[in-house]
Amino acid sequence: MKIQYLGTAAAEGIPAMFCTCELCRKTARAGSAEARCRSSVLINDQILIDLTPDIYYQKMRWNLDLSQLEAVFVTHSHTDHFDGAELTRRSAADYCKPAWERPLLVYGNRKVCGFGRRSLREEFGMEENPSIVFHELVPYETVKLCGLTVTAIPAQHDPQEDCLIYLIEDENSRFLYGNDTGLLLEETYTHLGNKPFDLISLDCTFGARKAREGRHMGFSENWEFLQELQKHGCYSKSTKVYATHFSHNCGMLQQELEQEGSKYGIHAAYDGLICII
Repeated sequence: MKIQYLGTAAAEGIPAMFCTCELCRKTARAGSAEARCRSSVLINDQILIDLTPDIYYQKMRWNLDLSQLEAVFVTHSHTDHFDGAELTRRSAADYCKPAWERPLLVYGNRKVCGFGRRSLREEFGMEENPSIVFHELVPYETVKLCGLTVTAIPAQHDPQEDCLIYLIEDENSRFLYGNDTGLLLEETYTHLGNKPFDLISLDCTFGARKAREGRHMGFSENWEFLQELQKHGCYSKSTKVYATHFSHNCGMLQQELEQEGSKYGIHAAYDGLICII
């Protein structure tokens, strides 16, 4: 399984658009390797988790062929994770020669699907588009496509909607993409099964700071999360762990994030990172 981090920042991005904090000043120079887009990952070049406002820049920066996308799985409706307006560009009306022969499948909770349909309605006056098909997911629902099994796992993030994280599996490997969320409910850890993950990716919005609420995590909460997974047989010494979804408010550059993460056996992801499991 190939996993590419297209972005590793929280909602504001790094540098944040309207911020002049020390970290944002350090990362604001053109071409800075420390700059971060809003968080998303691309799996096997065919499945995208979260469609961010930065998707066009990510396409250009990483030379992505987004016409090959089969599906988008959305964690929740917050605009840094689902920019429904970008879906309207996938329309025959906008291309002299569409590069696809099949609709793009968009999976998410009820609010996500509602936002997506509203974007189509406002742009084209209709809620359905032959180029896009919405599928409403509920917690623990499983979808099989492109040789992968994707399971929607309930997150602890926004009580106003069924926020999701995703378990992705193929014949040989297991990957947990775990943001935006705090620590999970006991029943959720149990549902993940008694089998180690090959790669775990966790929300680390707060970096070295203690999380102020249960909707996000920092490195210390990541460690608690891993200890719970270990109790349930989902985490072992051979599991690779990456932190992502960093906020500029944590004030940490890549080297500092790596140093802090090393205390817990956690690596700091960065934009463009590719993992093969």
